[in-house]
Amino acid sequence: MKHRINHTFLLLLSLILFWNCSSDDDNPSQDNSPKNYFPLVVENQWQYNNKQTANNETQDTQETLSVANEEQTENGNVFLLDSDNNQTGVSFTSILSNGQVYKNEDQLLLTGSVDLGLDQTEIPDFDIDFENVVIYNNNAIDGDLMFSEDQNTTLPEFNNITLNLSLSIESVSLGNIEEIDVNGEIYEDVIGSQFIVSIGVDATTTVPPLPFPITVQVIEFQEVINSTNYFANEVGLVQSETNLNVNFSDELNQIPDFNLEDIMVLIEQELATFQVTLEE
Repeated sequence: MKHRINHTFLLLLSLILFWNCSSDDDNPSQDNSPKNYFPLVVENQWQYNNKQTANNETQDTQETLSVANEEQTENGNVFLLDSDNNQTGVSFTSILSNGQVYKNEDQLLLTGSVDLGLDQTEIPDFDIDFENVVIYNNNAIDGDLMFSEDQNTTLPEFNNITLNLSLSIESVSLGNIEEIDVNGEIYEDVIGSQFIVSIGVDATTTVPPLPFPITVQVIEFQEVINSTNYFANEVGLVQSETNLNVNFSDELNQIPDFNLEDIMVLIEQELATFQVTLEE
C-alpha cells in the first residue's frame, strides 16, 4: 500500500512539473528593454508632410524638425529643436521647436511657449508660457492626466483696454497603441498623448458716455488648442493632429469697433522619413 502511495505521489509531482515547464514555454518573458519614443541626439531629424486647413483653404508644406543643440542645466541636459518651416502656426512641431525638451526617466517633458496667432488689430497677440509639461509617460495608461496647471494673469494694456487671461494647460495619456499606419508605413509599439490649452479672456475698458469702466468677455473659457500626438519606439513623433479653435464672445458688441472673427485651424502632420541615432 505504501509503495502505491509513493508511486502515485511521484506521478502527480511529475505532471505538475511538466505543466509548469509547458506554461513557461507558451508564455515567453516580456520584453523589458527600455523604450525610447523620442531619441534625443544632436543632428537627429524627422521630415514631415504637413496639411493646414483654415477658412476652407488647404495648404500643403514639408518640414524638417531636427535636434539642433544640447545644453547642460542645473536640472540636467536639455535639447533645443529647430524647424525649417515657419508657416505651420500652432503645429506640435512648432511647439516643440519653441522650447526646451528633456527626459526624466520614462517621461518626455517640455518647457516653452505657444503663440495662438490671433493676429487681430483689436487685441494684442500673446504667448502662453509653460514649464515641465509631460508630453508622454511610458508608464501611463489611456486617460491618465499627466500634467495640469492653471494660471491667471493680466496682459499689458492695449488701446486703453486691460485684458485678464485665465489659462489651463493639460496633457493626457492615450496609452500604448500596438501599431499605427502613417503614409503607408506601419509603426509598431506606439505611445499617444494629448496637449490641451484652454483660455478665457476678459476686457476692462471705459465706453463713453459711461463714466465708469465695464468688463466684458472677449473669449469665454474654452479649449482652444487640442494636439493629439503619436510617438513610435526608436523613431520619434510619427503623427500629429492639432486643432486651434477660438470663439469670441457676443459681449464684444458692447465695445465699439471691437469686431473679432472666430478662428478655426486644423494642422495634420505625418512622418515621411527620419534619420535618428539612439542615445547611448
